[in-house]
Amino acid sequence: MVAAFRHMMALDTRPDLIITGGDLAMDIAENTFERSKLEWDMFTKVLRDEVSATVPIHHTLGNHDIFGRNKKKSKASGSEPYYGKRWFLDSFGYTSTYRSFDQGGWHFVILDSIDLLPDGDEYVCRLGAEQFAWLERDLAATTLPTVISSHAPIVSIGNFYDAPDDAWFKSMPDLRVAFKRMHTDCRELDALFRKHRHVKLCLNGHLHLLATATYNGLTYISEGAVSGDKWKGSKRQTPEGYGIIDLFDDGTFQHQYMTYGWKATK
Repeated sequence: MVAAFRHMMALDTRPDLIITGGDLAMDIAENTFERSKLEWDMFTKVLRDEVSATVPIHHTLGNHDIFGRNKKKSKASGSEPYYGKRWFLDSFGYTSTYRSFDQGGWHFVILDSIDLLPDGDEYVCRLGAEQFAWLERDLAATTLPTVISSHAPIVSIGNFYDAPDDAWFKSMPDLRVAFKRMHTDCRELDALFRKHRHVKLCLNGHLHLLATATYNGLTYISEGAVSGDKWKGSKRQTPEGYGIIDLFDDGTFQHQYMTYGWKATK
C-alpha cells in the first residue's frame, strides 16, 4: 500500500480525489480483534503518512471490512461495540456506509454493496430497500454528471472468468453469477439509471479483475486491486494496480489502469 500511494502521489498530475473500492485492511471479517486492530492501525497509518492532506479520500465498504462477519474465525460474540460495520464507520468518522458528495463539477455516490443476512455471517450483494430509496432521492436531486462506487460490481463480465471453486457451482451446466459476486438488484438499478442519464460511470472492486462493460449507455468498470491476487502476483491477467480516471466538464471521462512496480514473492 505504501508503494502504491507513493507511486500515485508522484504522478505528473497528482489526483484531486481518491476513492478506495473496499476490502481495505483485509481481513477484518475473519480475524480476531487483536489482528483486526493491527490491520486497521496499519492501514490508517499508511493513509496518514502517504496521502497528502490536500487530497480528499473517500472509502467504500467491502465485505472484508465488517468485523466479526465470520463469528467462528473472528471469535466475535456480536455484542462488541465495534461489531459489524461499526468499526469501518468509526475509523473514518462516517455516519453512514453510503453517502454522496460533489467535487469538480461531478457528483459522486458511495454505495454499500453488502446486505448482511440476519445471522450476520452471510451477505447478499444488493442495496436493500432503505438504501435504494435513498439513492433514488439522491440521483433525483442533482443533474451533475455522476460516478457511482460500489465494492461488489453492479455489473461485471469479470464474473464469468472468476467463478467460485466449489463443486456445486462447477456442476451446473450453465453459466451463473453467485449472489456474493455481483449485485442481485442490477436490473432495478439499471431501470433507475435509465431515469437519470447523468449517471455516467459505475466503479467497483471485489473481483480483483480489470473488466469494462457498457450497457444502456452506462459504463461499468471493475478495477483490479492494489494487492493483485492477495499479494501473490497477478489475478489471472490483471496485475497489481489502481485506476486513474480523468473526468471532463462535458460529462465524458477517460480511464487507465496503472501498475506501480510491486514484485510478489510467492
